Amino acid sequence: MRTPSGPRADMLAAWSGDLPYEPDLIEAPTCIVRGEWGSMCTDEDARGLFAAITSSPLRQDVKISEGGHLMHLESGRRALYRAAAGFLLV
Repeated sequence: MRTPSGPRADMLAAWSGDLPYEPDLIEAPTCIVRGEWGSMCTDEDARGLFAAITSSPLRQDVKISEGGHLMHLESGRRALYRAAAGFLLV
C-alpha cells in the first residue's frame, strides 16, 4: 500500500471523513480486525465503516482483547492470525 501524502496526512483526512475509497462500493468479503487497546480505530469508527460497507456479501468486525494498534508485533499476535485465518476459511 502506498500513502502518497504520508500516513499522518491520510489518517487526518480519514478522521475528517475524507476517505480515499467508497466503502459502499466494496463488494469483496471484508473483515475489520482491531485491538481493544488500539487508539487508531475506536468502536465508533469501526461501527461506521462496518455500516458503510453495504455491498459486501460477508462482513465481520473482530475486536481482539488486549490487542493494540501493532498487534502483529505483540505477544498476543496469534489471536490476530486466528481471526484472519478464521475469516479466510469461511
